[in-house]
Amino acid sequence: MRRLMLLLLIVCAPAQAQTPPASDPDPVTATRPDLPPRSISQEQALQRQIPMDEHRQLGEGESTFLGLFLPAARPDPLGSVLLIADVGEHANWPELIEPARVRLSETGWNTLAIGLPDAPAASIGTGDEHSTARQARFEEQVAERLNLGLALLNETGATPIAVIARGQAGVWVMQLGEQLSSVDALITHQPRSTNTGTRLEPLLEQWDTPMLDIATKGALGRSESARQRQLIAQRNGHQHYRQILVSNPGNTAQTQQMLIKRIDGWLRQLPAAQRNPR
Repeated sequence: MRRLMLLLLIVCAPAQAQTPPASDPDPVTATRPDLPPRSISQEQALQRQIPMDEHRQLGEGESTFLGLFLPAARPDPLGSVLLIADVGEHANWPELIEPARVRLSETGWNTLAIGLPDAPAASIGTGDEHSTARQARFEEQVAERLNLGLALLNETGATPIAVIARGQAGVWVMQLGEQLSSVDALITHQPRSTNTGTRLEPLLEQWDTPMLDIATKGALGRSESARQRQLIAQRNGHQHYRQILVSNPGNTAQTQQMLIKRIDGWLRQLPAAQRNPR
């Protein structure tokens, strides 16, 4: 019996030795597919979370993007509000954008919230033609989104049309002012420089449309940039400019509702904020 077992081991050993080891996976086939851009992933999540009747697909082809529309909760809207989230945010951003679009709709305004396209990544060095082209394309997409959002609100016939812009979005609205139609008022929330370094303060020199500037009050009071904006408005006699300071960035529901109430009150003071037929 022992001899039989030894014989079997001797016969099987070469066969086992000849069995090729499992090959490593092809590095090409093992490569994970590229993830979609951040803005696309955010919009896909919103489409699953937000009711379909609020969805508005704007643009065409690769430039298509998602807007979230809510009609005014009254037969004669007070006007329309375009809410623009900051770069890296989305059309239902929890700080200001989402609560404002819902609450302002409830108080009598048509609201449309949109996000900005993904900003091109910063590149090292200068003279990079590809970086220049990407930045130019980004700016074209920003202008296209703002114009499409304003056009949709224009179709409702409810005026005035005000824009609430967070972060960089406020600077883009002011920089593209001549290319945008039907902006009757602008509300900037915590404005900051664009990815190219463009600041809001110099643009304020030529801005004469009613403007509400919402700045954050820090431990030392108003920031230097907010103080400069206030001085520029005073120096230029901008009678329709108003700045308010918010002690809390607005992350609590109570603080945000208080801020939205102040925004609603300011909007109602606009000359054209009156009853509008649908």
